[in-house]
Amino acid sequence: MSVQDKIGFDFAILIGDFNFRNKKEGYSNHETVPELEERYTDVWKYCKPGEAGITHDVENNLMAKELSIRVYQKNGKVGSSNRFDRLYYKHKFIDEEPWEPLDIQIVANQPIGRSQYDNHDIYLSDHYGLHTTISTSKNTQPFN
Repeated sequence: MSVQDKIGFDFAILIGDFNFRNKKEGYSNHETVPELEERYTDVWKYCKPGEAGITHDVENNLMAKELSIRVYQKNGKVGSSNRFDRLYYKHKFIDEEPWEPLDIQIVANQPIGRSQYDNHDIYLSDHYGLHTTISTSKNTQPFN
Protein backbone atom coordinates (compact mmCIF):
# COMPACT_ATOMS: atom_id res chain seq x y z
CA MET A 1 0.00 0.00 0.00
CA SER A 2 1.44 3.38 -0.98
CA VAL A 3 1.54 6.50 1.17
CA GLN A 4 -1.04 8.00 -1.18
CA ASP A 5 -3.42 5.10 -0.46
CA LYS A 6 -2.92 5.50 3.28
CA ILE A 7 -3.72 9.22 3.29
CA GLY A 8 -6.43 9.26 0.61
CA PHE A 9 -9.42 10.26 2.76
CA ASP A 10 -11.62 13.21 1.69
CA PHE A 11 -11.68 14.70 5.20
CA ALA A 12 -9.17 13.83 7.87
CA ILE A 13 -7.31 15.06 10.92
CA LEU A 14 -3.94 13.49 11.74
CA ILE A 15 -2.55 14.14 15.21
CA GLY A 16 0.50 12.72 16.87
CA ASP A 17 4.16 12.47 17.68
CA PHE A 18 5.52 12.29 14.14
CA ASN A 19 9.19 12.23 15.24
CA PHE A 20 10.34 13.97 12.12
CA ARG A 21 11.84 17.30 11.34
CA ASN A 22 11.23 19.28 8.22
CA LYS A 23 14.27 20.21 6.12
CA LYS A 24 12.40 23.37 5.12
CA GLU A 25 12.46 24.33 8.81
CA GLY A 26 16.25 24.06 8.89
CA TYR A 27 16.71 20.49 10.11
CA SER A 28 19.05 18.06 8.41
CA ASN A 29 17.43 14.69 9.08
CA HIS A 30 14.10 12.95 9.76
CA GLU A 31 12.46 14.69 6.82
CA THR A 32 8.69 14.75 6.57
CA VAL A 33 6.77 12.64 4.10
CA PRO A 34 6.38 14.97 1.07
CA GLU A 35 2.98 13.51 0.15
CA LEU A 36 1.70 14.37 3.61
CA GLU A 37 2.58 18.05 3.32
CA GLU A 38 1.26 18.19 -0.24
CA ARG A 39 -2.16 16.81 0.76
CA TYR A 40 -2.58 18.04 4.33
CA THR A 41 -2.41 21.44 6.01
CA ASP A 42 -0.09 21.75 9.00
CA VAL A 43 -2.32 23.49 11.55
CA TRP A 44 0.62 25.07 13.40
CA LYS A 45 1.93 26.69 10.21
CA TYR A 46 -1.62 27.74 9.25
CA CYS A 47 -2.41 29.41 12.59
CA LYS A 48 1.05 30.54 13.72
CA PRO A 49 3.27 31.06 10.67
CA GLY A 50 6.84 31.81 11.60
CA GLU A 51 6.54 30.55 15.19
CA ALA A 52 8.69 27.57 16.18
CA GLY A 53 6.05 25.52 18.02
CA ILE A 54 8.59 23.47 19.99
CA THR A 55 6.94 20.42 21.62
CA HIS A 56 10.11 18.49 22.56
CA ASP A 57 12.11 21.00 24.60
CA VAL A 58 15.54 19.73 25.66
CA GLU A 59 16.56 23.12 27.05
CA ASN A 60 13.80 23.34 29.71
CA ASN A 61 12.33 19.85 30.09
CA LEU A 62 14.83 17.54 31.82
CA MET A 63 12.80 14.46 30.85
CA ALA A 64 13.11 15.43 27.16
CA LYS A 65 16.82 16.11 27.60
CA GLU A 66 17.53 12.78 29.32
CA LEU A 67 15.64 10.79 26.68
CA SER A 68 17.40 12.74 23.94
CA ILE A 69 20.78 11.89 25.46
CA ARG A 70 19.89 8.18 25.37
CA VAL A 71 18.83 8.37 21.73
CA TYR A 72 21.94 10.29 20.67
CA GLN A 73 24.49 8.40 22.83
CA LYS A 74 26.23 7.05 19.74
CA ASN A 75 27.42 10.49 18.66
CA GLY A 76 27.89 11.89 22.17
CA LYS A 77 25.59 14.89 21.97
CA VAL A 78 22.07 15.87 22.94
CA GLY A 79 19.47 16.29 20.22
CA SER A 80 17.95 19.69 19.66
CA SER A 81 14.52 20.94 20.65
CA ASN A 82 11.98 20.27 17.90
CA ARG A 83 8.37 20.38 16.81
CA PHE A 84 7.83 16.61 16.77
CA ASP A 85 4.15 16.76 17.70
CA ARG A 86 1.89 17.96 14.91
CA LEU A 87 -1.69 18.26 13.81
CA TYR A 88 -2.62 18.08 10.13
CA TYR A 89 -6.00 18.38 8.45
CA LYS A 90 -7.32 18.08 4.92
CA HIS A 91 -10.48 18.49 2.96
CA LYS A 92 -11.29 17.57 -0.60
CA PHE A 93 -13.11 20.67 -1.80
CA ILE A 94 -11.12 23.70 -2.95
CA ASP A 95 -14.02 26.17 -3.13
CA GLU A 96 -15.26 25.62 0.40
CA GLU A 97 -13.62 25.21 3.78
CA PRO A 98 -15.66 22.65 5.72
CA TRP A 99 -13.00 22.75 8.45
CA GLU A 100 -11.03 25.82 9.37
CA PRO A 101 -8.41 25.82 12.11
CA LEU A 102 -8.92 28.92 14.25
CA ASP A 103 -6.17 28.48 16.82
CA ILE A 104 -3.54 26.07 18.12
CA GLN A 105 -1.70 26.25 21.43
CA ILE A 106 1.03 24.30 23.16
CA VAL A 107 -0.26 22.84 26.44
CA ALA A 108 1.30 20.92 29.34
CA ASN A 109 4.48 22.95 28.88
CA GLN A 110 4.73 24.10 32.48
CA PRO A 111 6.23 22.08 35.34
CA ILE A 112 3.78 20.11 37.47
CA GLY A 113 6.16 20.02 40.42
CA ARG A 114 9.76 19.79 41.56
CA SER A 115 11.87 16.72 42.22
CA GLN A 116 12.48 16.06 45.91
CA TYR A 117 15.84 14.48 45.03
CA ASP A 118 17.59 17.09 42.91
CA ASN A 119 15.09 19.98 42.87
CA HIS A 120 14.61 20.06 39.07
CA ASP A 121 11.28 20.81 37.43
CA ILE A 122 9.05 17.85 36.62
CA TYR A 123 6.91 17.94 33.47
CA LEU A 124 3.93 15.77 32.60
CA SER A 125 5.81 14.25 29.63
CA ASP A 126 8.95 14.63 27.56
CA HIS A 127 6.64 16.11 24.88
CA TYR A 128 4.28 19.04 25.28
CA GLY A 129 0.72 18.70 24.03
CA LEU A 130 -1.29 20.56 21.41
CA HIS A 131 -4.78 22.00 21.73
CA THR A 132 -6.57 23.30 18.66
CA THR A 133 -9.87 24.97 17.90
CA ILE A 134 -11.45 24.07 14.57
CA SER A 135 -14.61 25.44 13.04
CA THR A 136 -16.66 23.05 10.92
CA SER A 137 -17.88 25.95 8.80
CA LYS A 138 -17.87 29.71 8.96
CA ASN A 139 -21.51 29.62 10.20
CA THR A 140 -21.18 27.20 13.11
CA GLN A 141 -19.63 27.23 16.57
CA PRO A 142 -16.03 25.99 16.75
CA PHE A 143 -15.15 22.78 18.55
CA ASN A 144 -12.02 21.99 20.58
